Formats: sequence, C-alpha cells, structure tokens
Amino acid sequence: LSVSEINPFKQAQKGDPTMLHDMLIILNPELAAIDFESKKSNISQDYIQSRLEALGGRLQLSDRQPYTIFGKVSDMENGPPQSFLKMVPRIFVEDEDVKTSILKTMESVWSSIEDDALRKVYQSAYDAAKERLADPDNYPPNAGTPAAKIISLRMIHD
Repeated sequence: LSVSEINPFKQAQKGDPTMLHDMLIILNPELAAIDFESKKSNISQDYIQSRLEALGGRLQLSDRQPYTIFGKVSDMENGPPQSFLKMVPRIFVEDEDVKTSILKTMESVWSSIEDDALRKVYQSAYDAAKERLADPDNYPPNAGTPAAKIISLRMIHD
C-alpha cells in the first residue's frame, strides 16, 4: 500500500501524515488523539476530524466476522527453520520477565561478538535496546526492533 498509486501519502517525509495515521484515525479516533512518544508524530484533533470526514467516518467493526485460520506451524511442509526451533527453549526462560529475558539474551549475544567492525555497525541498535529495556516505564515493544537485530546475530555466531 505504501507505494500504491492511490496512496495520498506516497511521498510522505518524516513527520508528515501517512496512511498509518489514517488507519489509526478510522479505527479509533480517540486513540489517535493521544500523544505519541515523539511529538512530531502527534495528530491534532482538527486533522483527525478532517480525515474522518474525508474517509467516510469511523470504521464500524461490530458487524464483521472474524477470519478463520487454517492449519498450524507443525503442518507446514518443511516446518519452521530448525535453527529457530533449537534456539527458543534454551534462550528464553519461561518464568522470566519479558524485558529481563530479552536483555539477558541480547547481552549474551553481544558479549560473544568479537568482530569490532560488526560491533560498530550494531552499536546504535545495542545502545537503543539496552536503554529502552532498562527503563521500567518504557513500553517493551519499543525495544523490539533494536533488540531483535542484536539477538538475530546469534544465528551467525552460534
């Protein structure tokens, strides 16, 4: 959708409205009005109202039927990659707090990286994840992308 010819925000610059803003507005205008972590992403009440009018109002989901899911991972012809399946039980401890588990896993991977050039490339992701995971008030998924970048390195270092 982001590159579709019918997307009015196709050439959006950082901080400009996007299709994601529209989706948030039609799904939940009240939520759209709540301030984001970064002020440049905030959506004004006037903008919300103008987009609701332009888009035909709030999306009504009450009369929609949920979709059906067929099959399961174990039914996949080749299944998920074995390297992933082998990692899950030994990396993440079931009874641990999510942030603690992610931070411990990330630190374990980071300490195993001996290549200074590789560390330099991933340093900003490591720093961002560590800062976000250490903050008790930070929403855990905010650390997801940078932490996942570091943890994924385990596949080439394990």
